[in-house]
Amino acid sequence: MPARIRRMVRHLLFEYRKPVLGGRRRSGPQLRVAMFHMSRCGSTVLGQMLAAQGEIFWAGEVFADMPNRYSELMRLPGAVGRIIDRSVAEPESLRSLIRRSDYPAEYRVYGFETTYLREQHLQPGWIDMDLSDYLALLDARSFDRFIVLHRHNHLRMLVSRAVAEVTGTWHSRAAAAGPVPVVLPVTELVWGAWRGSLLDRLRHQDAQHARLLQLLEGRRVLQLTYEEHISADPTVAYRAVCDFLGLQALPVAMVLRKTNPFPLQESVLNWDEVVGALSGTEYAWMLTQEHPLPN
Repeated sequence: MPARIRRMVRHLLFEYRKPVLGGRRRSGPQLRVAMFHMSRCGSTVLGQMLAAQGEIFWAGEVFADMPNRYSELMRLPGAVGRIIDRSVAEPESLRSLIRRSDYPAEYRVYGFETTYLREQHLQPGWIDMDLSDYLALLDARSFDRFIVLHRHNHLRMLVSRAVAEVTGTWHSRAAAAGPVPVVLPVTELVWGAWRGSLLDRLRHQDAQHARLLQLLEGRRVLQLTYEEHISADPTVAYRAVCDFLGLQALPVAMVLRKTNPFPLQESVLNWDEVVGALSGTEYAWMLTQEHPLPN
């Protein structure tokens, strides 16, 4: 049988297998899912596992380095919507950007990630939207599942980010050889356009997380945390997402390792300053615990 005929038969069989939704066949992926996180929380290892499941096209952080990736679209009105539309309708256009070649030719679920702090993907020059407006844009494009991946211990996340900035290694397949010394500013911490103290930073991130959950009320949301679902065994998060999407959690490989699994005091050169800044505050537990004790 000629290759062209075989491709046509495979396509027809896939279309026939698709469930009928609302009395008609739905074009494109049956489900569109958006994941929100602040980075340094296990999103990449989870995304790679989802991408290997076989029925998911996981596009990762579509808006990473947005001005350079989509320079031709950034000059047009509605650039953000255009980028999302292209990534859903033309996944081939993303393959070189996300450096993978093994995505399924046909898939039931399309998913991607957004880092949702104002100083991350939502910043001016990139998405440049308030979070509420961005969610409305996703609603208008039929995104009907949402995942929130959160890390309770923001202090460890900030240290992990500082280590990655020093080493230039944000993800690794090899186990970390040893702690990397960093300084974590306690009075003048900088993240993009944001400036403030370490304590202000922790409160800012908690407030943004609370606002995201408030804005997502009424939608179908899966909440995951790094500490409960990723840290010890990322397959816990993987299985939870597959269940949330109505997919089978097929065995997949886990290829990434933690980049900074060491005690904080072994990595932070100004540890005494950090202890002084957080002792007696609502974040003192972050100095010694992975997550807050239950009330």
